[in-house]
Amino acid sequence: MRSFGLPASYHRLKVQFHRFLIFPLVLWLVFFTVVAIYTMQQREFAVNELQTRTQLQAGLLAEKIAGKLNTLELLQVLLEEHASSLDFTTTAGLQDLNDYIRLNLYVYGEMDGLCVIAPNGDQLFTTYFLDSPEFLAMRESVLQQHVGQGLSFSINPFYQDGSRHLVLSRSLVSRKNELTAVVMVLVNSDSFFNEHELAQIPGLAEVVLYDQNGDIHAIWVNPSNSSVDPQTLSNLEELPGCSHSGVASIASTEIVGGSHTTSFEDSLLVSMQLSGYSLYVGVRSVVSVAMRLWDLISRLNLLILSGVILISLIVSLRLGYQTAMKDHLQKEMMETLESKVQTRTVELHQAISDLERLSELDSLTGVYTRRKLNVMLEQEIDQANRSPAVFSIIVMDLDDFKRVNDTYGHLVGDEVLKHIVRLLKERIGDSGVLCRWGGDELLVLLPGSGLEKAVAIAESLRSVVQQYPYSAGIVVTLSMGVAQFLGGESVTGLIRRADNALYRAKASGRNKVM
Repeated sequence: MRSFGLPASYHRLKVQFHRFLIFPLVLWLVFFTVVAIYTMQQREFAVNELQTRTQLQAGLLAEKIAGKLNTLELLQVLLEEHASSLDFTTTAGLQDLNDYIRLNLYVYGEMDGLCVIAPNGDQLFTTYFLDSPEFLAMRESVLQQHVGQGLSFSINPFYQDGSRHLVLSRSLVSRKNELTAVVMVLVNSDSFFNEHELAQIPGLAEVVLYDQNGDIHAIWVNPSNSSVDPQTLSNLEELPGCSHSGVASIASTEIVGGSHTTSFEDSLLVSMQLSGYSLYVGVRSVVSVAMRLWDLISRLNLLILSGVILISLIVSLRLGYQTAMKDHLQKEMMETLESKVQTRTVELHQAISDLERLSELDSLTGVYTRRKLNVMLEQEIDQANRSPAVFSIIVMDLDDFKRVNDTYGHLVGDEVLKHIVRLLKERIGDSGVLCRWGGDELLVLLPGSGLEKAVAIAESLRSVVQQYPYSAGIVVTLSMGVAQFLGGESVTGLIRRADNALYRAKASGRNKVM
């Protein structure tokens, strides 16, 4: 009996079907999976880069806020030293206190108010806008901390008229170590954040300043990336996703000495402690927003790849040269993908390099920032402690610079500051390094210069600024304090001695070198 088999053309068609459709389809599916996995890995790398940038921003903010608080605390310490010899029960003592505050503490324009109270609650000095019912209640609470609990220094939050504040208080003691008064400085904590700078960071949602209990003392919200109401937010747990992420339960010892990063839902929260204070800066970024452009490009690449696969299969089935076409497309797509990955990697490294460079240079004057100079000072001190090398510093402050800003505006004030910096850089040359210490305060590091040489250089700088004013109507002079490094001395101690000399120059009539 004859058996009837399938025609040979059917078998050939089946072989062609497997050759030009099934096999290429399997290979393309494998390739698509590999590309998808590779893309996800690259996205993880990009998220790690975002975490690094967020940590850097949190560190910069922590240094900036700590610097402001250190300056305010230093002003209080100076007031404490001066007040130790005063008798506040006499009219002369109160007048001396009043004069000292107006001559020395008012030069720092970032405090919102100042109040000095006696241990019995009597008001010895106050600015006019502090005497509100809310502040009177805060004043009583602060007085209880210093008189009842014996604290010498404290920081307390204060909320008034829709604004968040910090109250820095310090005990004033006599030479007999008796409490004579408590000085309180009020500063608007929301002013710690520069909205223009923060808004440029991709994916940034909120920046908060909080304490060990999670209570928020200052907040900046990017309305484009966050639905949080800054007026009602009071604790870290109220941030989106924080209540069940365990962020608020993080012990402060986990943050001291570095940063702590927590990932939850679609967010990254980086916490950084302020040096010397039990306060922390928290920066929350929304990953999906920060990675929006990256994800869009990745989806576009995958969409293009999918389209190429579909077209390749159709062409392969109809024309029969799938193998050659597949190899060509695979090679072309891999080269394109590798090129884009390499380009993106170079861009990311360039962005990181630019960010590091910008963190070392002041955006207005182009000289080094305080952060960079602190590193250079540590290096000089280390070298001086290991060898007989000497170096000195000059701390300088623009006299009556606030009057220029108030009279001609901050734009003119910025031009005046840049004019003075150019004069100083030309005169200093290779003998030292100039930096902007903060506001209208500059600092010069003079490697290899002893005190006598440093004073001569300072006098030369003061002279050239006086000789070449910004204009006939705008004349700004410099007051300077000079200090030579003493063996075993810290950066803080060296700068404090130079600052003290600067204050003496200010007190002796300004436009002088001490």
